[in-house]
Amino acid sequence: MSYFNNFPVINYNFGDEGYIANAQNLSIYVDVLDQIKNLATSYEDYYVLPDQRPDQVSLELYNTTDYYWTFFIVNDHLREQGWPLSNEKLYDLAVKLYPEVVITTDDVLHNKFKVGTTIRGAISAAEGNITHRNLDLGQVWVKSTTGTTFDAGETVNRIPIQTPTESIVCHSSEFRYNAAHHLEDVNGNWADQGFDSDGSLTLPIGAQLTEKTWLEYLENQNNKLKQIRVIKSDIIAEIVKTFNESISI
Repeated sequence: MSYFNNFPVINYNFGDEGYIANAQNLSIYVDVLDQIKNLATSYEDYYVLPDQRPDQVSLELYNTTDYYWTFFIVNDHLREQGWPLSNEKLYDLAVKLYPEVVITTDDVLHNKFKVGTTIRGAISAAEGNITHRNLDLGQVWVKSTTGTTFDAGETVNRIPIQTPTESIVCHSSEFRYNAAHHLEDVNGNWADQGFDSDGSLTLPIGAQLTEKTWLEYLENQNNKLKQIRVIKSDIIAEIVKTFNESISI
């Protein structure tokens, strides 16, 4: 990777065994690119297209793939969150990150179905352990062990069944990536549902509030990564030269 080629080599002690090896000194901080971040004349906006890799953007803008690393230095959000993903890879990531089954209910949750509880659907026989509760959205997150989803309208019981019985009615059941992450009002602002005096939900999802799923939230974050700043082509070579000279000292 060309970005690392000019970093100086130092003797580095790995672990406690006294083993010393040559390694590039990546701790060196060079502020030449940070200095141009605030100079509007030094960069321009660019929108990353679907499936476009950093090296492809570099080739398009600078006729070489060598300057791909400048995108990560100039754009803090890329350095912190990574390069934007394609829709297919984003979906695969959501499936990996959010594997739980989410049960939504209109019943009171604050005094039941605590984390760690084992539950079972009376009709579906789906079973799992509760890993999280979102009281604001009336959600119970379940690590499924038997079956994958619970049936809408069925009673879900804590097991083993005790007296008094601890149960809720399942309004809906989805994998977490398709379940609500938050609610938005007509202006796109995050909003909360209402509650009755007994703690039950009173404001259904509909005209007032719109449900946004975990996948939609992830897509929104990914779309923000696509808008980046790039160093202008007429000064990129000089900037890279200055950078390389600075880290080689």
